[in-house]
Amino acid sequence: MKLDELIRDPIFQLNLLLWMARDQPVDAARVTPLFYRWGYRFLMVEAPLPLPPLLVSVVLKSGLEISLEPEPEMVLGNPSNHRALYLEAKRESFSSQSSTAKQARGHLLAAGAAFRDIVTPYEVARLCYVLPEERRTLMEACLAELKSGLAAHALGPADTSIHGLVAELGNGVTYVWDDDFAAYVGAAAERRSVVLVYWCVND
Repeated sequence: MKLDELIRDPIFQLNLLLWMARDQPVDAARVTPLFYRWGYRFLMVEAPLPLPPLLVSVVLKSGLEISLEPEPEMVLGNPSNHRALYLEAKRESFSSQSSTAKQARGHLLAAGAAFRDIVTPYEVARLCYVLPEERRTLMEACLAELKSGLAAHALGPADTSIHGLVAELGNGVTYVWDDDFAAYVGAAAERRSVVLVYWCVND
């Protein structure tokens, strides 16, 4: 499978995120462990996060289609500052009118104001969608619409970041993030970091 196809593969995406959160030798890292270096450690992988009962009652009154037990790819926590990363990977962007929007609203609420009640002692989370870079702008627009709709019902949606994957033949995969995310994790001002991938890839 070609690298530009791999970055759309759900199994590849999850494995990439897992390796980015694992401690690895500096000189022998399969993938640059960005999350680990920023101080984030595993809290859960592919586990549901049921919304608190009080929030569920507000959700049911809102009339919006919202998943009550969203299941992110991964949740990482920084024990030094009680901040978390709530990671969800997609092969493509989607619209606020699609069936996937129900799941996305659930993620926005689980990672939002309710997160401190779901995953103690962590105080705040940032919902990060990971997908191919060329779909990042469309995904940003979709989440902005969904957040606006949730906020209109006082449902407390999460702050979000959209991260892009770029396939670069000879270099592997580049992971792209936005400035707000850089400030959240204390990353350098640069918005890119090469993630070296050692899977066999056909040209």
